[in-house]
Amino acid sequence: MRKRNKLGLALSGGGFRASFFHIGVLARLAELDLLRSVEVISTVSGGSIIGALYYLRVKKLLESAYDKKITSGDFVTMVQSIEEDFLEGVQHNLRTQAYADFGKNLKMIKSREFSRSDRMAELYDEYFYDRVSGHPRICLSELTIQPPGEPAHFNPRAHNGDRRSKVPALIINATTLNSGRNWQFSVVDAGEHEPDTHLERTQADEYDKSILFKAFRYNANALPEKYRRIPLSVAVAASASVPGIFPPLPLTDLYPNATPKLVDGGVFDNQGTSALLYEECTDLLISDASGQMNDEAKPPSNLLSVLLRTNSVSMDRIRDSGFGLLRGLKKAHEIHSYQSLHLKEDFDVDKLNPKERAKDPVELAQSDHISYGINGEVQLQLSEMRTDLDSFTAVEGKSVMYGGYAIARKKIPQQWQTTFKAQKTFVANLAKQRRPLWGFEEIRSYMNAPYADAVYARQLSVGRQTMFKAFRLMPELIPLGVVIGLVALLVPAVLVGALWYGISYLSLWDVVVAVLAISLCIGLIAAAVSRRWLKTFWEDFVLQYVVSLSVALFGSLAAKLHLKWIDPRFLANGTIRHLQESRRD
Repeated sequence: MRKRNKLGLALSGGGFRASFFHIGVLARLAELDLLRSVEVISTVSGGSIIGALYYLRVKKLLESAYDKKITSGDFVTMVQSIEEDFLEGVQHNLRTQAYADFGKNLKMIKSREFSRSDRMAELYDEYFYDRVSGHPRICLSELTIQPPGEPAHFNPRAHNGDRRSKVPALIINATTLNSGRNWQFSVVDAGEHEPDTHLERTQADEYDKSILFKAFRYNANALPEKYRRIPLSVAVAASASVPGIFPPLPLTDLYPNATPKLVDGGVFDNQGTSALLYEECTDLLISDASGQMNDEAKPPSNLLSVLLRTNSVSMDRIRDSGFGLLRGLKKAHEIHSYQSLHLKEDFDVDKLNPKERAKDPVELAQSDHISYGINGEVQLQLSEMRTDLDSFTAVEGKSVMYGGYAIARKKIPQQWQTTFKAQKTFVANLAKQRRPLWGFEEIRSYMNAPYADAVYARQLSVGRQTMFKAFRLMPELIPLGVVIGLVALLVPAVLVGALWYGISYLSLWDVVVAVLAISLCIGLIAAAVSRRWLKTFWEDFVLQYVVSLSVALFGSLAAKLHLKWIDPRFLANGTIRHLQESRRD
C-alpha cells in the first residue's frame, strides 16, 4: 500500500551562512505554496537557529486562524518578516557579544552549569526568539501547536491528513559524544531514537554496538524538573555547539551511571536527513548550505593542516553516505522522491579545479554563468562564505539568501505542486507582480551580471574570512584597531605593574621562598586528593581560573570596544546603498 505523501524539509548546518541560505529556500517554497505542506522540519546547527525562528512564526500563524482562512499570502508575509528580523538580529554580532559581558564571563568561571554555549543560548533568545514568542526563554514543552477547530491535544501524525496547512513537527539535531549517535530535541521529547527504516535497522544491528540513551518525554513523572522545561534556545545552542569552539552541553542527573554530552548535530549528520526518515517522510527537500571539501593541488603536510584536511574528508564521506542511503531507499520504494539544494549546484567539476581558479577571473566568470542566473565566480565565493556566528553585512546576508532562492527556483520539482495541491492561482498571480517580492532581490543585479562588480566582488572575497574582516575591507581602520588592542593590553599591563610595584619592597629571597612554599602546599594538597594532581592543577586552576579570568577581563574589554567602534563601520560599508553609490562613482 502506497504511503500518504509527507513532505519533509531538512535545514543543514553551516553557521549563519546556512541560516541565510535557508531563508531563500523558504521564500521560494512560500511562493510555490509548498511551505504549507511541510510536515517535518529537521534542523542542524545553523539550520536550527533559523528553523526554530521559523517554527515560532508558523506556530503563531497556525494558531491565529482556522485552516480554511489561512492563505498562501500569509506564508509569504511570514517569511518576509523572518528575512528582515533575522538580518537585523545577526548584525548584533552574537559571536563577539558572547565575550562582551564581564559579569557573564565571571559566571562561566564560577559555575560549571553555565558555559559559553549557555551564553549563546541567551543571545539567541534576546535577539531572535523572545521577540517572536512574546515572553522570555520559551521552552520546548510550550511549543506544541493547537490549531483552532482541531481535536484537543492535536497530534500532527494523526490529524494532519485532512489539513491544507500542515502542522509541522520540529526536530533539532545534536550529536551525543558518548555514543556517537544522533540526539533529537522535539516539542514533546528528547533523546536518541532507534533506527526506523528496515535498511537502517539491519545495519545498526550488525555494526552498531553503542549504548542507546532512550528518548524521554518532558511530562514523564520521574523526570528531573530542569528537563521538563528545556529552553528552545538551549536545544539550538546544543545543535550549534561546534567542537573546539563551544563546550559540549552536559545532561547531568538524567541517566544512571552516565552523563550524555551533546555537540553540534553536524558531527553525525550535517544535512539532517536522518530525522526525516525517522518521521517517515516520503518526499524530502534538503537545503544544504554546509561546506563542501575543495580539491587541493598540493595539500600541506604540517600536522594541523593534515588534521583539518582529514576532518574535511570524514565530513565529506558522511555527506556522500547520507545521499547514498537516500538513493537506496528511493530505489527500494521506501521514499518517493528527494531533492538536494546546495551551494555548488551546476558547477562544472573542472571549473572547481585549483588550476582553473587561477585563471583570469573575468574569463572564468564569462565562461561559467550558472543555469539559475548567477555569475559563476560570485556563486563560488558564496559557497566559501564563512560559517560563523558574527556580523553579516546586508550585502553578505542578502547575497546568500538570493543564492538559496535562485537555486530553489531552478531545482524544486514542479510536480510537487500537483502532489501537494499547491494553490496555482496564487503562483500565477505572483509571477505578474512588478515590484520585488523579497528584500534580498535588490542584490540580484550584482549577482547575475556577466562581470562581477569590483566593489561587490571585494566584499564577497572578504566575507570568506573568519578574522579581521573589517580591517581587510577597510584598511583605514587598522590604526583604530591598533589603538583598541593597545587599550585592551594596557589594563593587564597596569595590573602587572601594580603587582610588581607591590612586591618590589620584598627581597629576592623573600619572593623565592614564598613561591616555593605556595607551590609545595598546592602540590601536597593535590597529591593527597588525587594521584593525577598535575592534571587536576592544570584543568581546575590554570584553565578554569587563570586563563578564564584573563579572557573574562581583557576579552570583554576588547569585545566591547570592537562592538562600539569597528562593527558599526563594517556594517555601514556593507549596505546595498554603499554598493549603489560606489557603482555611480
